[in-house]
Amino acid sequence: MRRFALLLCLPLLLTACDSTTDPGPLPFTDGVFIAEQGAFGADDGGLTVYDPATDRAREAFNDRFVQSIAVHAGRLYLATLTGVDVLDAETLERVGQYDVANPRYFVFDGDRAFVTSLFDEGFSDGGVVALDLAEGTAGERVTLGGNPDGLALVGNRLYVANFDFGAGRTVTVLDADTFEEIERIDVGCDGPRFLFADAQREIVAVCTGATTFDTEGNPTGQTNGAIVVLNGANGDEVARVDFPTPVGTASVGQDADYSPEAALLVAAYAEGGLVYRFDTDRNRLEATLNMIGEGINAVAYDGINGALYVAYLHPDAPFTARGRVGVFAPDGTRTRGFGVGVVPSHIAFLRATN
Repeated sequence: MRRFALLLCLPLLLTACDSTTDPGPLPFTDGVFIAEQGAFGADDGGLTVYDPATDRAREAFNDRFVQSIAVHAGRLYLATLTGVDVLDAETLERVGQYDVANPRYFVFDGDRAFVTSLFDEGFSDGGVVALDLAEGTAGERVTLGGNPDGLALVGNRLYVANFDFGAGRTVTVLDADTFEEIERIDVGCDGPRFLFADAQREIVAVCTGATTFDTEGNPTGQTNGAIVVLNGANGDEVARVDFPTPVGTASVGQDADYSPEAALLVAAYAEGGLVYRFDTDRNRLEATLNMIGEGINAVAYDGINGALYVAYLHPDAPFTARGRVGVFAPDGTRTRGFGVGVVPSHIAFLRATN
């Protein structure tokens, strides 16, 4: 997918090209990966690859359930029902595999990575597994309780969101070397699910909200989502923003994404067809976008090109028919779109340099 034609100086970069000071490698978005869960029990989830330069999408494979994907050091990491698959990001050939029960989301730190495990083989408590990327080995699974999803790392403090399918209200902080629990932080909102470490080394926690019930167990409503910003060094609360709605996708997909290039977090409320834009430099809600269509199941922001990617389930047969992805300008104006597989669940960007 790498395009060496981009080595040529573009008009917008003439100043940098004429400068006697080397500005260093300039990133661009070389490819977009869309993971798919597939129809329940059909093993027809997989991966779609989109090239933003040519506006072409192709199906890479459709033989496994994929919950999430992450790109690190030229490799693509897939969280599947059978463990973690590692692919070469260029050829998409499998170069490794880790035995992790029900993996969910990743965070990377050089030659090591951490992945949450939603629950064990007996469908009990969730945990975290450390991956040695150089040796290709997985460490022992550390049980946290509940059902953890997102995680983030600041220094040696590993933050893990105790989502517990919306019932959780805490974030666990682990020592990344020893896996000893440092503390549990009550973030004061329901369903902390995604965590991101921003440029200020703060932890931005996205809470989804949770369904409320009466004394007989009947649903009565839902609490709203929130963003809670923590000091990454000590866990103290820095800022809090309450959403006017819950946060969440149509089929437990990618509720939120953080772009370090734009210092921007996006979060979705599928039922309302909304995408929120949160400025992580100023810790404030910047905009609320009314999106086209229903069934949002993943959002991601390409901060290099200023493009918002929104994945949708099929409107008539959401769990059996192919979905689609819309590409939008920062203000929510649709610019293009393409088809993907059944139940698109996560979007990740391959960064290259010219």
